[in-house]
Amino acid sequence: MVMEPQNGDIAVSLSASVASAMACLLPLASVSQQPYLSELLSFTLDRLHKEPELLRVDTERIQRQMLEVAVGNYRAFISAADALVAIKEEVSSINKHLESMITVIPNLKSGCTECVRNGNYDEALDLEAFVCRLSTLHPKLPVIQALAAEVRQTTPSLLSQLLQKLRSNIQECLASMKCDCG
Repeated sequence: MVMEPQNGDIAVSLSASVASAMACLLPLASVSQQPYLSELLSFTLDRLHKEPELLRVDTERIQRQMLEVAVGNYRAFISAADALVAIKEEVSSINKHLESMITVIPNLKSGCTECVRNGNYDEALDLEAFVCRLSTLHPKLPVIQALAAEVRQTTPSLLSQLLQKLRSNIQECLASMKCDCG
């Protein structure tokens, strides 16, 4: 006597074959997909047939909710977009200033050395005072502190040359200080 399979047996058999096919896919699923795939494996065949429609209904519901949130919070989106534009402009401005500082900072040290070498003591003192102010204003910036240390290395040479000038005649001394007294 041959037993004919009943509908329930076919469903179980199909469900088992789907489950084994899905089990092969599970290792390929991402961690976030594992729970859903495990849930799918536990569904009956009828429930699996309904799943695409249920997913479509969920998708439509979520899209409606997203639209409601977007409409309800459009001012926040506009403010965020405006803030993003302002931040981009500010970053661009800062970037331009940084690029100019990259070219100017190395010139300060060499400019101070050059002023001392050429006898432009007023300019050398002005540069040294400027770098000293920068160092005071930005004590935590290594670039500024390194610049200040380099400029301080020119100070002994500057003082030595100024003292030599002071030992010479007073007219030369006044001329080197750019003082017109006569």
